[in-house]
Amino acid sequence: MLFRYFFATLFILTIPCHAKIASHGKVNMQGSILESACSININSQYQDILLKTIPVGELLHNNNGPMTPLDIKLVNCSNLPGEYRFRVTFYGDNAGDGRFGFTGSAEGVSLRISTIQGEEAVPGIPMTESQLQGGTNVLRYQLRLTGNGQDLKAGTYQTLLRMNLEYY
Repeated sequence: MLFRYFFATLFILTIPCHAKIASHGKVNMQGSILESACSININSQYQDILLKTIPVGELLHNNNGPMTPLDIKLVNCSNLPGEYRFRVTFYGDNAGDGRFGFTGSAEGVSLRISTIQGEEAVPGIPMTESQLQGGTNVLRYQLRLTGNGQDLKAGTYQTLLRMNLEYY
């Protein structure tokens, strides 16, 4: 479950250490979770997305595979007083071209994730913030296999992506 706010305060008291004097320190952490803005609706605990198989020749000719939709459904956002904003960050292997990398026997390809408006996700970099509406929100993304400038080699590929959703 993702939370709207998480506040943590860390206090550290350090006493200088002398050769014959033991030092003592104190660490105090405290935090609070104010409220959850929404829940993510998932159909199963495994979220596998299969990209279509494409011939190497098509990838050579177009440098891109077909689009595959990725919809993230946020539910129970009905108790939102006022205006809330959010931003999404995708994490995964960086292919070196600002896109997401794969493991497996295929070579010369990377994964491009973009919004339907065309903003591309870069591994570990937050995307542009957006307005969160009350009720249900559907975040629509497109996945596309793309050439990464290296020599193409046919084979299998897979990747693991993580998503961070920040509300504020």
